[in-house]
Amino acid sequence: MAAFPAAETDDMTYRLQLSASALTELHQLPDDALLSTREAAAFLNVSPSSLAWYRCNRIGPDYVKVGTKTVRYRVGTLRGYASSLRPGIGRPKQEG
Repeated sequence: MAAFPAAETDDMTYRLQLSASALTELHQLPDDALLSTREAAAFLNVSPSSLAWYRCNRIGPDYVKVGTKTVRYRVGTLRGYASSLRPGIGRPKQEG
């Protein structure tokens, strides 16, 4: 997997700005590929701090811990999470 360019700032509150070709490359990865928090945030068009908040509150997409601190997201999980969101609201659809 190619390395994606860093955001213009290191502040976790800003969204990672990727080129159209880099975003296309992210979306073409296989379902079992692992993305960093920053890449996953770009994939979902949210800030990395939003994903951190989701993890702390046990909402949002499932993630994998690699070692003791490293967090990764499976592309297939991100696709499923994105498709479960209600348009305009950003919350998962209620089952039932």
